[in-house]
Amino acid sequence: TEQQWIANILTGAPGALRETKRLLHSAAWPQVSRQLDAAVETSASARETAEAREGLQAFLGKRKPAWIPDGSDQT
Repeated sequence: TEQQWIANILTGAPGALRETKRLLHSAAWPQVSRQLDAAVETSASARETAEAREGLQAFLGKRKPAWIPDGSDQT
């Protein structure tokens, strides 16, 4: 079970556990950092589009954005 797995890990030597944790963190952080940078870039680019401006104006104007049909032209 999960609890048994955790108990097994915790029986390890404290120094070895600390080093393992440090290695895992250092291996994962560069990838997380790159992903966060990419997410920031994507978000910034998306906020500069006409679609984003329309979405914000619709929100502020308490109306549906132009890309949502209002139903008046349906056949």
